[in-house]
Amino acid sequence: MKSKEHIIKSVEAGSIAQEMEIEAGDRLLKINGEEIGDIFDYQYLVQDEYIEVLVGKPDGCWRLIRSLARIWGLYLKTA
Repeated sequence: MKSKEHIIKSVEAGSIAQEMEIEAGDRLLKINGEEIGDIFDYQYLVQDEYIEVLVGKPDGCWRLIRSLARIWGLYLKTA
């Protein structure tokens, strides 16, 4: 089964995501080491007080971001 891609559609100005240099077009790969199957997984995983997010950049690089889970300001689309 092919895994879904979760593309960041937009980033809210002034959000933690923007502070962490996450941009529209990046791919959300994992949260707390867990793959994200759908929006319900995403909503469940970001409920933790502290989260670790793996983000893939369009150039093929990736970034591991650790943060206290506050309002991230990410809007996703699933491909």
